[in-house]
Order: sequence, then structure tokens, then C-alpha cells
Amino acid sequence: MSLVSLANVCAHLQNVSRAKSPLASIPYTRLHLQIALGLYKEGFISSLQRGSQNGPDITPIEVTPDNISTRRLWLGMKYRQGNPVLSKFQLISKPNRRVYAEAEELRSFASGNRFRFVKPLMPGEIVFIRPKGSKEVINLHEAVKKQVDGELLFKSGRETGIYNSPQAANHQVSGYSNNVSRGFNDAGSAKSYMNCPCPNFKGGSSGGGKGGNSGKK
Repeated sequence: MSLVSLANVCAHLQNVSRAKSPLASIPYTRLHLQIALGLYKEGFISSLQRGSQNGPDITPIEVTPDNISTRRLWLGMKYRQGNPVLSKFQLISKPNRRVYAEAEELRSFASGNRFRFVKPLMPGEIVFIRPKGSKEVINLHEAVKKQVDGELLFKSGRETGIYNSPQAANHQVSGYSNNVSRGFNDAGSAKSYMNCPCPNFKGGSSGGGKGGNSGKK
């Protein structure tokens, strides 16, 4: 797992949200896929599609070791009243400083306490954890439920004071109307399926091509 790559992704998504762009693309890796699915599950992004450097796929293309270097994950960004739903990122573990916590420490952190240099979680924030001895990436509350030790990767969420939760913004997001079931395959690993709303791109309602609506009202 490359924490340098993760740092680049965090910086890119933060820049995209500040620019109020409707879409963001990140390199297709196992780690990025798991994080993107986690953000979608928690309501921070509106859609998730496989694609290339030119845009989301019009028709699904299987990811293979031969083409993975050109494959991208395309995330539909959410906005409410002109404000990004996902706007804040803090890398916790770094290449020269890995941050690990035992199950009891994670439970305390999830209960609203500070963990070392990491401030307590605010409403609308999420922390991603890699359980000890696993390649899986889960959020803090899943880690507490499973009672596992793990490495704290990064914290993300909204800016304080915009609204109470990312889910509260769902009905106010424009530009994402088509419902498409997408399968994501991490270069030969097991598939993860999720119903992901697909943005209306200029290439047509099927979700292909570049561009799209502004994602704002």
C-alpha cells in the first residue's frame, strides 16, 4: 500500500471539491477502490464508475494487468447550496510515520476522544482503517464493531458548520439522475458490486464521455 499515492489522492480530491468540479478521477488501485466505495457507502460522493484517462466507460471494460496503468476511477462529487459535501482531508499515517491503534484505542476514539495527535471526530467526519494483517480498508465504526487493531490511514469529511451529515445533502444534489449498477474488479481480485447513480455526461444518458452538469443548484 502506497501512502504517497494516498496522500496525492487526498490532495487531489480536496482541490476538486474546492473548485466545485462535478467529477474527480483517481488511479485505479485496490486501495483507492476500497476508499471510493467507502465514501460512496457513507454518502460523501454520488457515483463511482470505472473509466480511462478520457472519462468514464460508455461500456464496461474489464481491468487487467495489461491495462490497469491507464484505468481510472471516476467519482461524482456532491454539493449542497454551493458547498462541497466532501471538503476536508487529513492524512494520519505517513510513509515516515505509521499510526497504529489497538481495538480499545479505536473504541475510545470512536466515542469522541482524542487519539494522540488526531482530534476527536466531528459530525460528518469519517476515518479509514486498515485492520492488522489485512489488505482490507474499513471505516472506524466498522473496525470497532469487528474489535480489530489497525492502522489509521486518513480522516475526511465536511467543513464544520455546513450541514449535519452527508446523507442530508442527497436530495439536494443536482446532475446525478441515472441509476446504473456497476461492477468493479481490482485487476483479477474478487468483484465488489454496488448500485451507483451515474452522472449525466455529455456523451449521453448511459454515463459515457466527459463533462456533465455542474453538480450544484
